[in-house]
Amino acid sequence: MKVPATAACITAALLCLPQGRAQGRTQQYAQCSGYYYTLSFATPEFVMDLTEQQAKQAAFAMLMKVNPDITSPEAIRVLGENWNALQAPLPRPLTQQGIDALRAGHDGSCRALLRQAWCDAYGDHGRSTCDD
Repeated sequence: MKVPATAACITAALLCLPQGRAQGRTQQYAQCSGYYYTLSFATPEFVMDLTEQQAKQAAFAMLMKVNPDITSPEAIRVLGENWNALQAPLPRPLTQQGIDALRAGHDGSCRALLRQAWCDAYGDHGRSTCDD
């Protein structure tokens, strides 16, 4: 995995946003990391448009926007907290209705953030899916 930018670059980008917006955007990325990680456990039975690997890559791309050192205890805590919060209300055993309800609440907002997070994390800039 290619680490796209230094912590200073990501921190500087967040600091350019108004304080509340930077914190809100960081929380959105944190929540979306948990969302995609949750989806990774529901593939392929209940999530047919993503593979388990793609969902996990999306989760870690989102997590990198929160903390570029995704192996740090803080990053692992953030992922764990958001994953626990999102998967806790899902029925056991998992059902299509439960996954559909989760997706209805998060898919639109997380997909909007995914492109930039993915491009930054995996270095696909210059391809048609990523801005230069």
